[in-house]
Amino acid sequence: MSNWVNVTQDKSTGIELIHAHFKGFAYDPHLHSSYLIGVTELGHQQFNCRKKIIDSYQGQTFMLEPEEVHDGNAPDPLGFTYKMMHLDPAWLKKSYEGIFNEPIELAIE
Repeated sequence: MSNWVNVTQDKSTGIELIHAHFKGFAYDPHLHSSYLIGVTELGHQQFNCRKKIIDSYQGQTFMLEPEEVHDGNAPDPLGFTYKMMHLDPAWLKKSYEGIFNEPIELAIE
């Protein structure tokens, strides 16, 4: 299986959805302005973030805050497959306030 990336956007929320597979090197260090919630579907993915190496295996979830620099690597020769949601800080704030019926302050909005 070669590298592939599918990007879609949920029409009702605007949440960007990514479903991808990588072998070997996946991506250079970068950051996002959104909150990221991901799940490793297959294999083993590894990334540098917060000055440490983070490993995620099949069935594990991980989260990144906005502006956190991270990269990506597939240490297993079979690669890894994952799904990721990009949550806009304004949408997250509005959702929390709607659920809890009170204002909330996020570090990054």
